[in-house]
Amino acid sequence: MVDDMGWWTIPIVSLVIFTLYGIEGIGSQLEDPFGYDRNDIKMDALVFDAKTEIDVVLAEWRKLMATVEAHHQTNGAQESTATDTSPSSPGKEHEFVMPDIFLRARPQTARQ
Repeated sequence: MVDDMGWWTIPIVSLVIFTLYGIEGIGSQLEDPFGYDRNDIKMDALVFDAKTEIDVVLAEWRKLMATVEAHHQTNGAQESTATDTSPSSPGKEHEFVMPDIFLRARPQTARQ
């Protein structure tokens, strides 16, 4: 290689060595991404963002559940949200029934 390239061997070998050492340096930095260095993953920020998002979703869910519970209490604390669809009551209007697969009212406990 030296006979063919002459003095160009030195810069080419230096470029190859620089490239390989750069790849080695990148690999050593990526080995431990959860430290406190400048280029590490900011886990505290990620966890804080996730907690904020969960808090917002839970707050909206709590508001919705409070509305559902208030609706159940104002309707005389009915045991079931299903309407009577039997043929014996043909004049009864159909009411909207909230699907309980997603929303369930908390069980009512007897207060003393």
